[in-house]
Amino acid sequence: MLLLLMLLMHPLRVHTVCLGVTECNCEPGFVINCRNADLTAVPSFDLSGSLRTNYSELTLAGNRITSMPALAFRGLQFRRLDLSDNPLIRLNSSAFSGLERHLHELKLTLSSEAEFPAPAIRRLTRLRVLYVSGFGARQLPTAALETLSQLVELGLISGSLTTLNPNDLRAQHGSLQTLVLHSNELSGVPTTALSTVTMLSTLDLSRNQISTLPADVFAGLINLAVVDLSNNGLGGGGGVDAGAFRAARRLRTLTMKSCQLGDRDVAALRQLHSIIDLILSYNNIANLPADLFNRMRSLRQLRLDNNQLQTITRSTFSAAASTLEVLDLGHNPLSAKVPEDAFVDLNYLHELRLDGVTTLQLSAGSFSSRHRRVLRTLSVPGSGIGDRLWPIVSRLEKLNSLFAARASISSIPDFAFRRNSALQTIDLSSNAISALTQRSVYGLADSLAAINLHDNRITTIDPCTFYQFRSVRNCFSPQNKS
Repeated sequence: MLLLLMLLMHPLRVHTVCLGVTECNCEPGFVINCRNADLTAVPSFDLSGSLRTNYSELTLAGNRITSMPALAFRGLQFRRLDLSDNPLIRLNSSAFSGLERHLHELKLTLSSEAEFPAPAIRRLTRLRVLYVSGFGARQLPTAALETLSQLVELGLISGSLTTLNPNDLRAQHGSLQTLVLHSNELSGVPTTALSTVTMLSTLDLSRNQISTLPADVFAGLINLAVVDLSNNGLGGGGGVDAGAFRAARRLRTLTMKSCQLGDRDVAALRQLHSIIDLILSYNNIANLPADLFNRMRSLRQLRLDNNQLQTITRSTFSAAASTLEVLDLGHNPLSAKVPEDAFVDLNYLHELRLDGVTTLQLSAGSFSSRHRRVLRTLSVPGSGIGDRLWPIVSRLEKLNSLFAARASISSIPDFAFRRNSALQTIDLSSNAISALTQRSVYGLADSLAAINLHDNRITTIDPCTFYQFRSVRNCFSPQNKS
């Protein structure tokens, strides 16, 4: 019985030999998994005893394969092939022969000295997804992708590309929807090349060396909906022209994290009339123009954490009051006090993050009756809000997550959570709480899943504190100060 109980608690991981290859597993969904098996070559699969030659996926990712011979997958067929994280140097022009009719997705990583595998992929005319990582040249070979006219998603990542030429994507003008170019050496947005792929909806240019966004830099991309420009030195270079996004009329999501953006770059954001998600974290923005959000009629998520914002008032976000659901202002200096009514008009707010904001003047009156029904996450760690937190929490009856570590809280009042029947996650670590009783957590028995009280001063714990709690995974850490 003891052995059976141990097996139920810690089931054995059974390794099954797949098609005669001990390094590979045959997994549900007709997947051949040879990932991270220290292979130096494509295995020779034994198909003599198998009734199946058609699989959904073969993954050889994370091995040490450097070359692909002709007919490397003889006899096998699959829709997805993952060769990423292998230092591929040589790919025979017939490496993928036999896969032409079935292969729809290919991912591979090249060694820095490898040539682009144009001869090997030329026959894969039914490819819809292609990711090539680590290509070391400055530009693609001429006509490298000319036969891949059905590509929907293309990734040329973690390489040394400095430019895209106008003809590089011409074959994908009516098919390509997603283009990922992150972690290259592009010094500007390749506007001319991009304008040929008019169906493009998602563009990732993060982690390049783009220093300026001129006017109409996305001209011709009439379907562009998602753009990521994170980790480009825009604010430290030529900056963002006020008309940079004028042509991107359907842009829904814009991410510009860690771009060194300053106040002068913010004017361009006025053109984002259709924006839903605006991510501007980790920049140098100190002041928000009063009319910045006036024409953002669909704005739901706004992240401005880790900037240099000085002042927030009730009117700052009032233009987005009827749509804004997520607001993150964490880790801004906000030298002026954040007024008590700063967020009272944001009636649809689901998530409010004010981490590290020490000038908060929040109280129960900071939240409307509407907030009582819609606010799900409140995050105020490092804010110094102290015991003023409890009247606020009591008012937010639908709160799901509360994060208030390092917030100068001295105690949990009796019945503080009596109205919070939906609260699942609580973090009150690194405060000055000294006691925990049944009354401290009254009202949470049916909802609470995790509570963190690490690094408090707890000396008194009622032994029945969590009696009849159904789902608590983590109650408190023994590392409390005594």
